[in-house]
Order: sequence, then structure tokens, then C-alpha cells
Amino acid sequence: MEQQIKGLKRRALHNADAAYYVLDYLAHSFPVQLYEPFTDSEGNLFSRPVYRDGQPVECREAVARRDRLIERLASLPPVHGALDQIVQRFGTDIVAEVTGRSRRIIRKSGSDGIDRLAVENRAGSANLGETQAFMDDLKRILVFSDAGGTGRSYHAELSAKNRRLRVHYLLEAGWKADAAIQGLGRTNRTNQAQPPLFRPIATNVKAEKRFLSTIARRLGHTRRHHQGPAPDRRPGPVPPPRTIWRATTRGMRCASSISCWSWARSRDARSPRSRMRLG
Repeated sequence: MEQQIKGLKRRALHNADAAYYVLDYLAHSFPVQLYEPFTDSEGNLFSRPVYRDGQPVECREAVARRDRLIERLASLPPVHGALDQIVQRFGTDIVAEVTGRSRRIIRKSGSDGIDRLAVENRAGSANLGETQAFMDDLKRILVFSDAGGTGRSYHAELSAKNRRLRVHYLLEAGWKADAAIQGLGRTNRTNQAQPPLFRPIATNVKAEKRFLSTIARRLGHTRRHHQGPAPDRRPGPVPPPRTIWRATTRGMRCASSISCWSWARSRDARSPRSRMRLG
């Protein structure tokens, strides 16, 4: 049974650490010891564990119930994070990924026309090529994490081929407003054709909306700084971005190894503002 449980735990690794820890609890902490009732000298009814030759006796019904729970949990379909959902939904030909991942799961079409998930290794220089592909208008979507949140530029630079409007979605902003502001600054810089459109996304978790409100307040201060004093409203060196603060309950789980990441989509400024749907 121990070997079977280890095999099921390996199969459940695609459901991230949560399923792994629950499987570990079921395997080692689920109550399976047999108890028997007994009456003390005063006639009170109690229960006590059953031992045989000094070893605890297991309850067959409890063991069967535990095994069914383990098999059901290990057979659950994989739960993809938001990053994997975007990459697998739009494909690596459209999505440029700038993260710290050395491996990722992508969707590939076989010779029989059936799509299958495969593990792809990423070189250390992949982020440079992905960034250049986005700026050269070879890929329309860019996803970046903290690994690409500083020292890089994804704005509509006048010297780049891709000068479309940046629609910047912010997912899993985290509790560090400075890191989120730093990431938002990657698509709003000087020498750009047009400022980006920020769209922070939140689930129905109250704490996540609380963190977004902090980022919104910081952006408000930044906007007033760029606009200058109230009497003259002289523009600063960086045009203020347009921001849409809209919380949505459309569930997208973020990868556990990424604490704060964003994804930006470039489009023509004349195109209608339509929301992109995943899944």
C-alpha cells in the first residue's frame, strides 16, 4: 500500500503542493486505528485502541475509506495556473514569456491532429529573445514576472516596430506595492507612441482587492506628480497612463512560484476595447 500511495502522490504533483500535502496527510494522519468499547468499574462507557502483539490494529472500513479518498484526489484533473492557461490558450507563437522558469508545459499538436501537453526546457537567454520578438511585433502577447519586472522596457517605443497600444493586465499583485508599480512602469516609459491601458484583475478574495487599492493609490500619486501643480497642469516627461480598476471574479489561479506577474497585449489604437477571455 505504501508503494501505491507514493505512486499516486507522484501523479498528483500536477495539482501543485496543495494536493501533495493532502495526500501526505491522508497517508500518515488519517485515523485508521481500530477502537473497542469498554466499561470501567463505575459503569461508564469508554473506548480504547485495540492492540495485537503490541501492534495497533487497523479498522478495515477506515482503511478502505482512506484509500478511496487518496485515489479520488490523485485522479483529479490538473489545475493550471494563470500563466500556463495563457500560454496554452494562445500558444507559444503568440505569447512571449519573460519569467524565471527553466521549464514549462506547453500544448503541442501531434501528427494525428490531437493536442497534447509536453514539457519544454527554456534556455537562460530565452527572455531576451522573447522580449525582442514582442517589440518586433512577432508576438502579440507578453507575459512577465518579477524576473522581467525591472530593467526591461515593453512600452510602445517610437523606434520599435510594435507601437500598438499596450493593454497591461496585472494579476496576483501581492502585498508589495513597490514591486507592482515597478512592473507597471515597464509599459509606461518615455519616448513612447502612446501611454498604456492598465487593467488590474482581482478575484473575489477581499485581501487581493485590498492590495490593489494600495497600488491604485500609489498610481494616483504618480499621476498627480506627472500632471504637475493644479494651476498649470503642465505634463511631465512621462504621460500618465489610463487606468481601469475593475475587479472580476473570473477565476485564474497563479503559479505558486510567481508572486507578482503581469501580461501585456498590444493592439491597434483604433480597435475596439474588448476583453480577452481565457479557457
